[in-house]
Amino acid sequence: MRARAGTESAQPRRQPNGIVGRRSVAGHTDTAVVDGTNYCYATTAVNTRRTLLVQGAQHILGPFGVDCDLRRWGLKLAERGGRNGKKRAIVATARKLAVLLHHLWVSGEVYKPLHNSQPSTVAMAA
Repeated sequence: MRARAGTESAQPRRQPNGIVGRRSVAGHTDTAVVDGTNYCYATTAVNTRRTLLVQGAQHILGPFGVDCDLRRWGLKLAERGGRNGKKRAIVATARKLAVLLHHLWVSGEVYKPLHNSQPSTVAMAA
């Protein structure tokens, strides 16, 4: 694969945590036989992760979701989405949730639900 002009890597970009449309995952051939059933580790893990992220996003955007920046962003996206706006907003919120969880995991930061809504202390001091 050749790199496009202006890019440093010839590698294609990978989607985080398998949040893409359902499709065959090429290159994942690790299988195990348990009780006569073949299991593919990678595909099963990606499908489970995708399901959990989408369920989490549905709860965040649903009537019992706690007020946070992610919920506000998802509901605003659902409002302007048209006929399938809620569905698109759920998938987009799931992807954003995956990125947020990965960032928190790597950096070790504490989650602040209303991080973008809080006025900064520098602005208040001025």
